[in-house]
Amino acid sequence: MLYLKHDFYSNFNSGIESGDNDFITDMIVNELSEVIVYQRKDMLDLLEKVQLKLNEKVSDEKIINIIIDNISTNQKLVKGLAYLIAQNNQSSKQSKVVKGKDGKERVVKIDAKPASINQIDMVASGIIGLGDSFKYKPQLKKEFKIRLLRLIETKSNAVGDREIKIKDNKNGKYWLLGILVIGAGIGVYFYLKNKKKIAAEGMEIKPIETPTPTPIVEPVQVAPEVPAVPQPTIPVAATEIPISTPPPVMGNNI
Repeated sequence: MLYLKHDFYSNFNSGIESGDNDFITDMIVNELSEVIVYQRKDMLDLLEKVQLKLNEKVSDEKIINIIIDNISTNQKLVKGLAYLIAQNNQSSKQSKVVKGKDGKERVVKIDAKPASINQIDMVASGIIGLGDSFKYKPQLKKEFKIRLLRLIETKSNAVGDREIKIKDNKNGKYWLLGILVIGAGIGVYFYLKNKKKIAAEGMEIKPIETPTPTPIVEPVQVAPEVPAVPQPTIPVAATEIPISTPPPVMGNNI
């Protein structure tokens, strides 16, 4: 198949008619990489309009993931991507290189014309076919993403002053895991180093101090005081006891 240089629509149409899926994929990858790098704001605006709003500082990888996961089901997204590709293709073709009769090449300015509805629909059909291939061959998603990220990185390096992250930082959790592993390793090291000392200290028997029980004071019930009852005094009459004096003993006169 012969493809024309600098003729996007003719080449894209030829790829569709011939069923050259690899060529169509290459063209879509190239166009999307340019839209993401050079028309990032238009891309984010499109995603917002199709209910896929992202933060302005989102990474290129996140945008790619959103596109891959939704082109099979979101027709508005597909139409919007086709329009952005057509717009990018037209804006980048403001001039062309022609060769004069003298054999020298010259840059000639041309008037850019907006893409027709048929051209946009043609690009959309190619994107739909790409989304269908993702359904039947999930591995193609990974390959498509890798190729797109590589092109974006190349074009970002050419821009130079682009501050947007290309890939998400996936190493954060591995850093944390590494710190935990190192910490555990240090703990094991000190344990092995001081194992004998720890064992000796573990074998030492220390007297167990028995706590002195606190006496429990039970409340003493106090009997209520009973008032003293005065006892009656019984008068006793004094009785005179008579004392008899014995008679004197007289001696016998013999």
